[in-house]
Amino acid sequence: RGRRTVTRTDTPRQSLADHEREYLLQVLEEVDWVIAGPKGAAKALGMPESTLRGRMASLGIMRPKGR
Repeated sequence: RGRRTVTRTDTPRQSLADHEREYLLQVLEEVDWVIAGPKGAAKALGMPESTLRGRMASLGIMRPKGR
């Protein structure tokens, strides 16, 4: 009663950093790589611009050329 069965799969799991990187890239694409301001990614993510820029640097995310 109250127990859950956990099924193990053979598919590799994505690391937390990989998941965060993909999510940040998705949001950045959605806002056309605008980081600050009322329509920027930082606002959409609910974090300070400096935090977003720090996470981007840590995860190796760079704005594509021409954006």
